[in-house]
Amino acid sequence: MFQSLTSRIAAVSVLVVIALLVLVAALTDASRQTRESFRWVTHSARVIQAMDDTVAGLRDAESGQRAYVLTRNPAYAQSFDARVADSRRAFSELVELTRDNPTQQVQIQALGEQLSERVALMRQPLTLARNGDFATAEKVIIEGRGFDSMRVFVLAAQALLDEERVLQAQRIESAERRLARVHGLALIGGALIAV
Repeated sequence: MFQSLTSRIAAVSVLVVIALLVLVAALTDASRQTRESFRWVTHSARVIQAMDDTVAGLRDAESGQRAYVLTRNPAYAQSFDARVADSRRAFSELVELTRDNPTQQVQIQALGEQLSERVALMRQPLTLARNGDFATAEKVIIEGRGFDSMRVFVLAAQALLDEERVLQAQRIESAERRLARVHGLALIGGALIAV
């Protein structure tokens, strides 16, 4: 078929170039898929952080509310307002981050309603205290409705976090598999081309 040494060398060179192009295309695609996997891992981390910030803001607001009622120091009342704003801001980010997941959106909507109820419940004794009725404000806090409301909110938030952590673990596993595939492809492909 190939009569001369030159034509044989040309044919082998063409095969090597084709093999290199196939290897480069495969590595490029695998790299793109791996980058996408890590983007989703980062996305999960942002969801988890936004949820943690939402809960932390709410807990800090509750601390500010109680501190104001107990100490009558207005700085704590201002702290309450700032922490509620932080919690709502983090929750808004959470809503945006989970738009791609309809199941989570249902949970987020319910959590948003619980967040609003929790803030409204915390505002009751704060309003009483701001109006000078610290004794009634203390009684409202001692009733424990706030504790129950916070517990329900935290449990709902924890369920969402658990689900997101499972997604994150799956995404990390997927990214690691893709990296291993890229590594194997580079080793095998390079060795075959060298042969």
